[in-house]
Amino acid sequence: MALRDRFYNSDFHRVFHFKTEEGKGRSAILINSLLANIANAVITGGLYTAFLAENGIDIVRVGIISFIPYIAWALSVFSPMLLAKVRRRQRMLLCVDLVYYTSLIVATTVMPLFVKDPTAKTIWFAVFTFIPHAINALLGTGYTSWMLRFIPEGRDVNVFTSYNNMVALVCGNATALIASGVATVLAAGENSYWFLFWIRIASAVTFLIGSAVLYLTPKDIPTPPPEKVPTPLQVLTVPVRYRPFLLTALITVFWGFCTCLNANTYTYYLLETVKVPILYTYAGAVTSVLGGLVLSGVFRKMTDAISPYRMVACFAAVYGLLEIISIFVAPGRVGLYLLGAVLSGMVGVGFSMGYNSLFYLNLPEDGNKDLFAIFWNMVSNVSCFVGAAFGTWVLSLFEKHGTYQIFGSAVYGSQLICCIKMVLFFAVAFFVAKITPELKRTSLSER
Repeated sequence: MALRDRFYNSDFHRVFHFKTEEGKGRSAILINSLLANIANAVITGGLYTAFLAENGIDIVRVGIISFIPYIAWALSVFSPMLLAKVRRRQRMLLCVDLVYYTSLIVATTVMPLFVKDPTAKTIWFAVFTFIPHAINALLGTGYTSWMLRFIPEGRDVNVFTSYNNMVALVCGNATALIASGVATVLAAGENSYWFLFWIRIASAVTFLIGSAVLYLTPKDIPTPPPEKVPTPLQVLTVPVRYRPFLLTALITVFWGFCTCLNANTYTYYLLETVKVPILYTYAGAVTSVLGGLVLSGVFRKMTDAISPYRMVACFAAVYGLLEIISIFVAPGRVGLYLLGAVLSGMVGVGFSMGYNSLFYLNLPEDGNKDLFAIFWNMVSNVSCFVGAAFGTWVLSLFEKHGTYQIFGSAVYGSQLICCIKMVLFFAVAFFVAKITPELKRTSLSER
């Protein structure tokens, strides 16, 4: 009885319930987050890189495929003109998800059965990756403004964000850990490929179930039409004029560039050069799960106390320090990699607590939410594209040269990319610390 009373009086039940349409929407978002992160765990990270490697894709081509999705987001400037014509969005968004996951997962999984040449495979991977992301850039951006009506006010925004983060950490990383463990056991045989094949197909089904829950549970309330449909030029210029939002958006721009420099190529380096088992690449995931369960409350209070901006600045600097460990990871130093992964996973819990709240902090109350959401997603993804493309280009130069001999030790291109990331992480921390005093609405508790 006491346990039930504690649940009904908890922060969780106040935010997630089925008593109101807003509560239903937030609950649907949480359930979708649970299913989506379970499915996403087996089509990203080490398992995705292993799938590409099994299909004969080398490290530079992995880098090329990794930045293809971000190119599509340049099309999002045309999104307002399309979304202005769609007032009821749930069915549209459900159809977008159907096309997205069918092309991105099912098509890329089945295609290698019919295409054998590595170059041709790379081209088809690029095509089946670009098409769904282009559709998502044009229509999927309507999800953000549709979701905003469910976001609570005050410190409950932090409660909403933290529980979604915790679900993502626990469910997604636990799934990745189990799947990578099985893949590691099967790595020596032909069954490894078919295991990766079928879990990708299963993930597509799981994604679509989550989409059905998300878009069919709450009532489809029509989105009010904008007074004036923004032009592609206004998508780029209106958010820029609102300085607090622009400064916040610049954080995600710089962060996207930094993190995507070697997002997939470093995992390829670990699997193919360092010979790290797939299971070990999820060491950080295990730490994130444990850290999320144990430290979420502490980090939530810390975020309220010092502001999300300062959280991002502090943990970005810590990421820079941890990148030093990544620089020295090489064949025969698997233990050093595990140390860095464990520490990075713990740091990620605190960083996410601040970073995932940034979009909501300086969003104008009377502005066109579609326009600001589209601008945010576009600049975030374009910066990821620039970072991934730049990192892949630099890595291709290093790969042509081969290994470098520094102080009598062989140094690989992937290690040199980590040197660049270290400097950039410190630069991001400095930038966020520099602009924090200028941003007045810096704490979720002030909203």
